[in-house]
Amino acid sequence: MTWQAWAANISGELGLTTQVIDRGIPSTLHTPILQSNLTWLPTPGWALSASSSILVRQPDHLALINAELTRYWSPTDDWQLQTSVLYYGYPGNRFFKRFNRIETSAGISYRDIVTFSVAAFRLTEKNKGTWYAAADLSLRQPLSASVSLTTGIGVSQRPTTFYFGDTWTPPHPYYYGHAGLIWTHNTWTIQFTHLLSSTNSPAHQRNAAISPWIATLSHSF
Repeated sequence: MTWQAWAANISGELGLTTQVIDRGIPSTLHTPILQSNLTWLPTPGWALSASSSILVRQPDHLALINAELTRYWSPTDDWQLQTSVLYYGYPGNRFFKRFNRIETSAGISYRDIVTFSVAAFRLTEKNKGTWYAAADLSLRQPLSASVSLTTGIGVSQRPTTFYFGDTWTPPHPYYYGHAGLIWTHNTWTIQFTHLLSSTNSPAHQRNAAISPWIATLSHSF
């Protein structure tokens, strides 16, 4: 494969957001975060991507790294199925480093409007032998040619490591959701999102500084 052909299968995105949230759990403070993503399509139906999040005020502070291998296919023009293997790492936060994990997921989407996915994940720092489950449902409804309403709900088993103390506690589920607006014009996107989570979520139990609103500006290339 020539360099031109190889490069033609690469896309990316740069963004600025006010906080990084992972299944209703804040992995950064409410502060400007620079996000980047690169995706390579080596062959039809396959995608390999990597992303990172860096604190703008601490450019040497890597908040999150992520790598994902995805297999996707479309049984019809309206439906798409996909399976993924992922790795999440939090090198810049001693508390959230315990949430470093590997994950497998499967999802189905209809016309990029409704998406449902299920996932199983396992921590890599503590409780390595335990698998936890999560499920997410999201909706994106166009309101005009450039503006869409986005909503979502999810449920996840809460890893034992997020409880106080070292005693084993059953991984009870917690719930989270969001609602917001997305504006898209060519390669630019602006998104405002309102976040919700149940009172037994790790964010509430740890008194984490989760912001009810998140703003994101991104540019794709």
